[in-house]
Amino acid sequence: MREVARASRTSTASADTILLAGAVADAQAGNDEAFTWLFEYYRGSLGKHLYYLVSGDWNTAYDLYQDTFIIVYVQFKKGTFIPDFQPWLYRVATNLAIDYLRRKKKLMFVPLPESETDDPAEYTLFGLLSEDGPEERVCEVDCIRRALAEMSLQYRTCVLLQDLCGYSQKEIAELLSITEKAVSSNVSRGRKQLREAYLRMVTELDETRKGGQIS
Repeated sequence: MREVARASRTSTASADTILLAGAVADAQAGNDEAFTWLFEYYRGSLGKHLYYLVSGDWNTAYDLYQDTFIIVYVQFKKGTFIPDFQPWLYRVATNLAIDYLRRKKKLMFVPLPESETDDPAEYTLFGLLSEDGPEERVCEVDCIRRALAEMSLQYRTCVLLQDLCGYSQKEIAELLSITEKAVSSNVSRGRKQLREAYLRMVTELDETRKGGQIS
C-alpha cells in the first residue's frame, strides 16, 4: 500500500509539474489566461513567503505580490525567456520585499561577532513540528508564525531565505549585500532564537490547555 500511495503522489506531482510548465510557456507566449492562472497558482505559496518576510502584514504582502506579477507581465510582454521560472519568480518577490523593508528602515544588517557552533539539523524551521494530528499541527504552525514575528528581522530574513525558500548562503549574501559569514551567523543565531521562542509558546499553550481542563 505504501508503494502505491508513493507512486500516486509522484504521479500527481509530475502532472502538476507538467501543468505548471505548460502555463508558464503559454504565458510567456502572450496568453493572458495562462498568466492569470499563474497569478492564482502562486497566490498561496508566494503570498505566504512575502507575508513572513514583511512581519505578518498581509496588505503589504499582497501589494508586493501584485508588484511581482507586474514585473512578470512586463517581462513576458517584452518576450523575455525565463527558463527557470519559479526560482526567478521567488527571487523577484524577495528582492521587492527586501527593498520595501530597507525603504521603511525596517531592515538593517549590523556586524556580528563569531557565532557559536550550532547543529543546523537541530534548528531546521519546520522540523520543529510534530506529526500528532491536524489540530496539533495547526496549533504548532501558529506557534511558529508567532515565534517568527518575535525574531530579529535580520535573523528572520536569513532563516526564511535559507530554510523555507532554499537559497544558499552565497545567494542570500548576494541578495542582501552582506558577507556569507554574516549570513551564516544570522542563520545560526536566528534558528536558535526561533527555537527558543517556539518552545516557550508551545509550553504556554500546553499550560493554557491544562488550565482549561475540568478535573
